[in-house]
Amino acid sequence: MAARIPLARAARGWQGFPPRTRPASPGMKAAMPGPVTVDFYFSPASPYAYLAGTQMMKLQIETGCRVDWYPVSARAIIKAAGYDVEQAVPHSGQFRPEYRRTDLARFAKLYGVPLRDYKDVVMPNPPRLALACVAARRFDAGQVFARALMKAIFVDGVSPADDALCIKIANDTAGIEPHLFQPTLDDPETARIQDGYVEAAVAAGCFGVPSFVVNGTEMVFGNDRLALLRQAVLEAKAAT
Repeated sequence: MAARIPLARAARGWQGFPPRTRPASPGMKAAMPGPVTVDFYFSPASPYAYLAGTQMMKLQIETGCRVDWYPVSARAIIKAAGYDVEQAVPHSGQFRPEYRRTDLARFAKLYGVPLRDYKDVVMPNPPRLALACVAARRFDAGQVFARALMKAIFVDGVSPADDALCIKIANDTAGIEPHLFQPTLDDPETARIQDGYVEAAVAAGCFGVPSFVVNGTEMVFGNDRLALLRQAVLEAKAAT
């Protein structure tokens, strides 16, 4: 596993100065502002997060932003935000299976991406899938792993989507050997890291997945609001 820079040291930046505030050497030009950042909070068990994820590279290319992927349990973030998803089911038509299938198919067609009916895919423990994404992230392979896992579920229909699938994907797509990935998946530190993602998401105003936070301040919720996300990114870019 690659060595990690302690968070306190990373936050201080070069020679203890906060990033972007260190003094320039004589003759050096001032550093250009960094790219607009988008924190992408997603659950690999969410078809809407899969759809949104297929559009993140396009967003980066078109706007020059940087998208950081943060895996969370959908239920954990909803609960932490003070909502009860079980109570929402009887009162909202968006949760009707027949509507969701139509809605998902429409977005897949709009984006030009593959999507299968995943109703036969068994996910014994959806929060565990998010935890596996965190484990992969600890090896600096979070995005490639998450993309491959969501493709396996929502495009290839691999079932069951369980630890065995995650271990295989980690090995095949990121080169993380099982004897390294499994202990990291089970490491309490991995769960602690994910709890931190949930806490940060809720503090930024998130209440579900997929959610996006632009430059740590402006929250946009939902795959159906990617146009608003793009607008927020461009406005943040113009303001720098």
